[in-house]
Amino acid sequence: MINNFKIYAIKLIWHFHKLGILPVFLFSRKYKKKFKAREIFFNQKIHFNNNGYYYLYPGIKEDNLNEYYKLFYWNNRGKTEGVNDRDISHFQIISSYTDFLHYKNLNFVNFGAGHGGISHLIHATGNNVINIEPSDLMLKYSTRYRKIDSFSELVERVDFFYSSHSLEHVSNIDDFLFNLISKLNNNAIIFIEVPNSELPSNGGINGEIVLPHTYYFTEKFFKNLPFNQIYLQLKDDVIIYLGTYTNA
Repeated sequence: MINNFKIYAIKLIWHFHKLGILPVFLFSRKYKKKFKAREIFFNQKIHFNNNGYYYLYPGIKEDNLNEYYKLFYWNNRGKTEGVNDRDISHFQIISSYTDFLHYKNLNFVNFGAGHGGISHLIHATGNNVINIEPSDLMLKYSTRYRKIDSFSELVERVDFFYSSHSLEHVSNIDDFLFNLISKLNNNAIIFIEVPNSELPSNGGINGEIVLPHTYYFTEKFFKNLPFNQIYLQLKDDVIIYLGTYTNA
């Protein structure tokens, strides 16, 4: 497990590298490869869980994951705004298979919201949008919607949980699902899209780590979820899941 001293050293090296003071070509070949691929944080092995997913072992602590994203991920992502084709496709699935859009003032949680995406569409239907996004990608819209940095900060009850290409980034999937269920209202809707790990190019099944994914899901994982499945589709290189939660 990476320790605090190593994280501090990585921060310092990366800072000097961005300033052009310490070019990466000066590093040893072995270290250059690791640094370029960010494998200092992701040097684990891939294991398979019978519930239908591949995972990194040993796992990466949440604090270390946050450090990785601060150093290498958020600052290098474009600040895209508005709605893209994927957001529209998801909105169409939601409108076709659920009655969520017929109501008002329900709590829609966008986990790993990025620039907002589908949140703009949901907000227009008159429902409450809560974006969980630790970066500043959607800073422009922070006054329009409620924004929090992590799931642990969520105090509202959830009527719709939405996660597009974010579940594969969590630190511990079992803890996350436990915490999610504790926040769901009865008959809440769950929408998840993740890369399909049964394709070798998405990692996991071939033992490869695709940075910065910590989990690699198969169709079996979604069939085992403790929800009532409405929709499950393998489309192109992704898995799309829609279900409801019943509080027994």
